[in-house]
Amino acid sequence: MLRHDVIARTQLYLLTQTLRTHLPATCILPEFLTRSRAAVPFGWHFVFFPPAPLESSLLPDGYAAVPGIDVSGMRRRWTAGSVRVPRGDVAAELMSEVPATNEIQYHNRAERVKERDSARISKVTVESIRQIKSSIYPDVVCVEEMRRLVYLPPAKPEDFASIRTVHYYLVPYKPELEHTFTPTPALSFRFCALTFNAHKIHYDSTYAREVELLPSAVLPGALSIILLLSWLQFDACVAVLLGKEGGRIKEITYDCVNVVVLNRPATMGFSRTKRKGVLRIWIAQNKGLCVRGHIEMAGLDCGGGE
Repeated sequence: MLRHDVIARTQLYLLTQTLRTHLPATCILPEFLTRSRAAVPFGWHFVFFPPAPLESSLLPDGYAAVPGIDVSGMRRRWTAGSVRVPRGDVAAELMSEVPATNEIQYHNRAERVKERDSARISKVTVESIRQIKSSIYPDVVCVEEMRRLVYLPPAKPEDFASIRTVHYYLVPYKPELEHTFTPTPALSFRFCALTFNAHKIHYDSTYAREVELLPSAVLPGALSIILLLSWLQFDACVAVLLGKEGGRIKEITYDCVNVVVLNRPATMGFSRTKRKGVLRIWIAQNKGLCVRGHIEMAGLDCGGGE
């Protein structure tokens, strides 16, 4: 599937306004409206290529149907993914030099569908691999992304007691730096509007509790990743701690091990790993992991940690 979009300064500016309140004051986001060229920050491609199905074609949960697969009535979760710049500095430079009105293209190169059936659970896992290219340099892949979505079976009446408890994996890492924020319904709504996401779990707390067995409405998975990436790319304290001014991110791999619930404090953190240039990152609530992953950075000697 091939789709086209335009790198628009307004879209990037609206994302900065969505994020700004929830990032530290030391986090200086780009001023896109005053620049003639737009450097798309790593991970911010999520606001481009939004799905645009007709409202009449949406599933009852507000999300789009999956071509060729019947997932009606199932509970959708964003569970894992990765984003990388395949050609290192070359691709990064091309992406950053693209004029703010340049057309970019998205190609869904492959889609692998896995189905699992057992006595306990029946679910569908959908993995898609996406490539983004600029129309100015059509032979160069600027960004390559993998997303893994899981569709769980409808809830049973006996399952409803589980909404009273969120089961967390305790954070096993010692942070070098943390930032705590409270994700709000306004934050979730504004990001959903930017990405044309009508999934009800992100804005309808009653639906989230009574149908999806969640404690309340939850943060979109892509927004969790963007918050982490923006903090690491633009925060002055992060730059000082790592010993570089604005180190460039080459790749992120992540797992969404639990939901980030709205109106509850959440903490982002990172620490160094023993691998040179690799950071461990996470988001936690109630000292339990929600998102975990690793980031590979260019030009940073950040090995030697735990």
